[in-house]
Amino acid sequence: MHDTPQIGNRFEWRAKGWRISALRLEHKILEIEADDGDLAVKSIDWFRQELTDGEIKRIAKDRSGREHVVEAAWVSDESDTARTERQKREAILNCEALVLERDQSFRAARADIEALCKEKGWEVPCERTLRYWRRAAASHQSMLSPGWHRCGNRRQGPDVLLLEAMKEVADKALLSSDLFTLKTAWGFVEALYAKKCEGSEHRPPQPRRRWSIRQFAAFLNRVDWIDKMGARLDSRTRRALTRVAVHVHSADLLWELVEIDASWLDIFVRNEEGENVGRPVLYAAIEVASGYPAGLALTIQKPSVLPFMDCLRFMYFPKPDLDERHGIKKRVELFGKPIKASVDNGSEFIGEIATAVVRVLLGDSARCKPFTPQEKPHVERFFGIIREFVRTLPGSILSAVTGKKREVPRSERLLTLTELEGRLFRFIFDEYVLLVNKLRSYKWGKAMSPLDLVIEMKKSQMEPFPVSREEFERAVCFRRETRVMNHDGIRFDGFTYHSDELAHLYRRNGPGSYEFSYSDVDAVTIFVHSKDGSGDAPATAKELRGLTVDRPGAAQIRKQMIRDGEALNERTFANRLARFNEIEPGAKGVRGANKAQRRKDMLERAHAETTKTMPDALKPQSFGDTPAAATPGVDEPSQASSPARTATRPVGRKRGQR
Repeated sequence: MHDTPQIGNRFEWRAKGWRISALRLEHKILEIEADDGDLAVKSIDWFRQELTDGEIKRIAKDRSGREHVVEAAWVSDESDTARTERQKREAILNCEALVLERDQSFRAARADIEALCKEKGWEVPCERTLRYWRRAAASHQSMLSPGWHRCGNRRQGPDVLLLEAMKEVADKALLSSDLFTLKTAWGFVEALYAKKCEGSEHRPPQPRRRWSIRQFAAFLNRVDWIDKMGARLDSRTRRALTRVAVHVHSADLLWELVEIDASWLDIFVRNEEGENVGRPVLYAAIEVASGYPAGLALTIQKPSVLPFMDCLRFMYFPKPDLDERHGIKKRVELFGKPIKASVDNGSEFIGEIATAVVRVLLGDSARCKPFTPQEKPHVERFFGIIREFVRTLPGSILSAVTGKKREVPRSERLLTLTELEGRLFRFIFDEYVLLVNKLRSYKWGKAMSPLDLVIEMKKSQMEPFPVSREEFERAVCFRRETRVMNHDGIRFDGFTYHSDELAHLYRRNGPGSYEFSYSDVDAVTIFVHSKDGSGDAPATAKELRGLTVDRPGAAQIRKQMIRDGEALNERTFANRLARFNEIEPGAKGVRGANKAQRRKDMLERAHAETTKTMPDALKPQSFGDTPAAATPGVDEPSQASSPARTATRPVGRKRGQR
């Protein structure tokens, strides 16, 4: 591929493979298409500038047809002899091309090639060699370098720094649940390996050796599949994956399937006083047929049932004031009850109450179980894009450039939960819905965004009947109790429930025992049933007015306040609730430590197996009685001690031992 763009040329830009699909020379623009279906229109001057700056990397094919990225600094890495050989081959091919431009054949160009080689003193290449050179030059000019320049010296022994780089990248990749490709990971390995070869204060610099992606593939192949999943999943999910096959459901109709999941966001938020209150949790429901976000809920609470119910409310009911509140311009009002809801409770953010509510509203079609990333690709892709956007916001704990952990400076002003919600919702409904939905565009035969898909489907398909708020509240409040009501209201679970509707019911029917509905999901509201059947009267707890808390959490906070001798009122309960719901950043449990240890042992075993396959260093030869020259050998990689390698000490304890 030359500096002049041509249709069909392939290149890498922003860690993705692209292809020039069309050229418009009259407007000096070109259309490019990514491997995942994304489309873009750029100018030819932009293409040349990005190519010069190194932002665009060329993609070449070797003799076997495999593609690889050509680094921008390939000319500086080329040796003098390799450069001379490449320039000779380019001169021969240019001589042949001049003859072909005069509408002559390859046989006619043979005489000019022989004359050129005789003049320069070169050996005349055969016809097969010329065919190889033509094919290599069509891919990229760097492929005209001789093969011995790209191979390197294979007799140098195991590369300790490369093994360390592969271990570090594999360690991080196995922790990630996003889309992970071998090509992307090999780019990280090469960058880390180059940094290690530069040396540091503890290690002298080392000459950089040329390795291929095959070495990293061989390293990963020596890691057992069950060990990979064991380092990534808990034991129950791993057994389920080993026992059954994975089937990805595909939906063709609007509201046929909705995927619901939650994820921590890598950003700190503050309260109104400016204090850091931790990382928020985003709940999302993605309509699979279009990829449009149907339900969203952002909270600073610990993962629980209540934010999940807020996400369901967002999905079931219209939101007329959402656009004006957050300044959204391109949102389409989408609400309804799906035919099937795939709810992932593998992260333990959904309890029995939420499962019961979903089943009451949706019947037996609801599925509340742990799902793998392969079984919910639409919501996983959504969260992957959201995580990249969050890195650009103030307070992010990950770098937007490298993706590594960063310290949030004190001068950086954190966002409140309301400000973060506004920025997230504006990005989701004004920018995310305009991205090409590659998971659905192949079926439609053209590039379609979630916004285009949902507009087309709303025109041609009948939407389901919406859920009434009365039906939803009945599904939430499926428990009933009876208490005595006086002029102050109803006393239940240590809180006093009162409202204007309840006072009107008290004046009409008088004091006595009343039956009411409540739920463990919401401790703030109860619904009192009238004796004459005129309707239900909602009542809110005086101490919890304006708050959002579930009943077990409210009972635990009330118990702590009574033990500490603190007065129970609206202000004190709100302060205690903020401390109770604060998410501790960086908290690790026993399960996380066990996963880290399993991952470490697994990579150590792969390290040892890969070392055996690497070429050995040349051994010095001795002639006669002359002793061999003392040459410093390559240090063997250090084997970190782990419970799996301590053969002298038994792991665990016998039955009956303490």
